[in-house]
Formats: sequence, C-alpha cells, structure tokens
Amino acid sequence: MRLLAVITWPGWRLRSFNERLHWAARRKANQPPVPSSVKLGKGLDLGQVLVNELHKRRIVEITRVGPRGMDMDNLAASVKPALDRIKRRMVLGYWADGYIYDDSPKYCKLVVKQRKGPYEVIVKVYE
Repeated sequence: MRLLAVITWPGWRLRSFNERLHWAARRKANQPPVPSSVKLGKGLDLGQVLVNELHKRRIVEITRVGPRGMDMDNLAASVKPALDRIKRRMVLGYWADGYIYDDSPKYCKLVVKQRKGPYEVIVKVYE
C-alpha cells in the first residue's frame, strides 16, 4: 500500500445523523471548507495522485477527530461529505480531477476511524 495524499480539514465537524437539524442547516454544516493542507506521498507530484481517466481502485482512510466518540453507524454515515469532496466531480460543465474516480466499491475501499481531540477531519488516500 503506497500513500498518495493526506488531506486535512482542522475545525471541520462531521455531524451525526442523530442531530436534529433543518435540512438547510444540515446542508450548510456539511459543506467542507477548503482543506488547510494537502501532503503528497514521497516522490509524487499532483498529476500522479489525481485521477483523470485512470479508473484505479484506491483505499481511502477517513479519520474523524472530535471531543466525543460517535457510534459506528453514525460515524460511517457522517463521512459522506468528506468522501464526496475528494472524488472526481463536475465543475462548470467540466470534470475536475479528484483523488478517487468514484465512491462506489468498485473504485474505492473505505476505512473509517475516529479519535479524541479538537474537531478535525483527516483523509489518507492509498493506492
């Protein structure tokens, strides 16, 4: 397994689906900020890490950091906005490259973790 990239969002709080929020408030809360840092694997440039037409299966490890733990079913559901943020998507009528081609099991194996600390989301992408 080769580490391709580490993307971090300090201060971003992944919400539990048990929280009662109006749909518009939930949508706003789940909008990820611009990542504060993207570190590429040793000896790699961005062109080697981003997926364009190569439909490679990648392993994505998402770690939720927060002051309290979350039960596993809510944890798995809460990482969807982070996973959507790193996949290939349509921007202004053009496909923008992402770290994964798609979030279906054919292209992505998802590993979800959590630990205690100040709110943060850490995504590691492996090949």
